[in-house]
Amino acid sequence: DVSSQRSQLKNVTGNLNSLLVILETPQLIEACIRNNMFDETLNLLAFMGQVFQAYDAQGEAIPVVTLLGDQVARQREYLQTALLQQLRGDVELPACVKVVGYLRRLQRYSEDELRSEFVKQRGLYVSAHRAQINAALGSSVAAGLKAASEILRTRVATVAGHYRALWPGHAEGPIATWLSEQVAWFLGLLRSHLVNADTGPDCTEVAGILRQASHASSTLKKHGCHFFPLCLPIFTSYVKSRTSGSFDKALTNLYAELERYDWASVAEASDGNASRQDVAAYGHQDALLLTRYRPLAVFLNDIVGVFNDLRQCCIHSLSRPVMQALGGTVVGAACAVKNAAHSDTLYVVQRDQEIGGFCRSFVEIAVPMIASYATTMFGPEAKLPMDDLMVHMKDIYKQSAHFTPGPRSPAVAKAALALHRSNVPHAHMDTTSFSSAPAAGSRPAGSPPAGSPAGSPVGAAPPAAGSFGLAAPPPGTAIPGVAAPPPT
Repeated sequence: DVSSQRSQLKNVTGNLNSLLVILETPQLIEACIRNNMFDETLNLLAFMGQVFQAYDAQGEAIPVVTLLGDQVARQREYLQTALLQQLRGDVELPACVKVVGYLRRLQRYSEDELRSEFVKQRGLYVSAHRAQINAALGSSVAAGLKAASEILRTRVATVAGHYRALWPGHAEGPIATWLSEQVAWFLGLLRSHLVNADTGPDCTEVAGILRQASHASSTLKKHGCHFFPLCLPIFTSYVKSRTSGSFDKALTNLYAELERYDWASVAEASDGNASRQDVAAYGHQDALLLTRYRPLAVFLNDIVGVFNDLRQCCIHSLSRPVMQALGGTVVGAACAVKNAAHSDTLYVVQRDQEIGGFCRSFVEIAVPMIASYATTMFGPEAKLPMDDLMVHMKDIYKQSAHFTPGPRSPAVAKAALALHRSNVPHAHMDTTSFSSAPAAGSRPAGSPPAGSPAGSPVGAAPPAAGSFGLAAPPPGTAIPGVAAPPPT
């Protein structure tokens, strides 16, 4: 026994250096993992695997070797965690190829499990960026939604591209489910934030979001995830709600202006420079005559403001609902004008000619200009509800004839409503120069504002060639599914 132990100790002494290397291998593996030396780590693990295989072949139970095997197993799990952590970062395709190669050499996953794990870890990377969207949405809805669509275009599309490069023949695997989840998240953001048209983004901001979503959808289309048709109804519903609300506000403002309109003061004021102007400047040769009647000028300015806003995001499918809302607004305005003309207070104010001119200006100037705006926006097929309008306009013309000599035929009203077929842009008049009743010391209605050149028209000056109230988006920024602006 003594000689046997002596022989064993001599053997240990002779192989001391080799034993120390084997015993220090777990610490060496850990150091390699911390320094991202994954190739060396896998080589060490392969070496220790051979050592343990030889040990198992001897059939001896040595406590030190068993403890060493447990330490190496823990380092193998540490390596797996470190490799998966690499996939959660902002890595490019070459790094992804290396990490997937290391995981395959680690032999802890089957190929299907490896694909699922890749999508899971890369999904955590995208989720970290998605969490930042909530903060952006709190400060600006438009900025937040643009950032969300940008994540789809960049982060999500990058992950899908890496997956297809690593597994070319498995496009219908876990990546398809994951892409659907990302699109569902974006659509949920749109539905939850494009709800209140009064406090939500304006049409210019909506157009920017729509363009970003269209770009992201086009990017993901190569990965079989073209989602823009799912977004378009959400944008359409929001813009429709915003436009309808703006038309309602314009009609409400008209009623309020008619209630406080001072017919006597306006009738005594001079007609000033409200003369015929070039059709190319304002869309109607008598457009500036509306500056005599503040309610009509304010109403028309509100309608032009709605079209200015709508033009930034004019989707094709909005034509019918917008024209229905516009038709209801114009019919409501006709009712308001008719009621104002029939009001008992007007008979007390002996300003018959003023009342008649007001009615004729609405029928012959305001309504045709509104119709021309709709034609410019949606084309010649956009028409106002003529039957409903004619019912009220006949009464308005009768009332106008009662106050002024030379009654006109209702056929004149129908002819006045003929749509302008030219694509002539229209100016947006300045309501700040209109007043229902001149205050003491103020200039009479129709006179030029203070500081303006003599003979300049009341309201906004005619714009330069090529500029007008309904501003078109910059050229070359057409949106799929959105009406292109008419030629100017």
